[in-house]
Amino acid sequence: MSVEAMTWAFTVDLPPCPKSVLVALANRADEDGYCWPGIGDLERRTGWNARSIQRALRLLEEEKLIVVAPRFKDSKRQDSNLYCLAVGVARPTTGCGEGDLQSPVGVTHRRGEGDTQSPVGVTHRR
Repeated sequence: MSVEAMTWAFTVDLPPCPKSVLVALANRADEDGYCWPGIGDLERRTGWNARSIQRALRLLEEEKLIVVAPRFKDSKRQDSNLYCLAVGVARPTTGCGEGDLQSPVGVTHRRGEGDTQSPVGVTHRR
């Protein structure tokens, strides 16, 4: 496992399936960012089905986060693919956007000054 690859994979902003596949690849990667897990191994590590993993791998390749190279056991039979992770290439997640990274989007902090938005004459029960 490459700690650098794992750290990078966790910071890349992706949908859940491609993210979990990228993390699983990073977990299997050597210090140079290479790994060769089979689809079955990725299924066990991520919990996603084979078809979802194949779509995720295609997306990761299109986004240039991985490079895929076929491997062969002998001159005819294909083995699991070789994956090279492009560690450090993708922009990391930015949290909640520009500015305040501590507060979730759309959350207003309470100040204890009372409700200033209620119409006049409305009484709230406590």
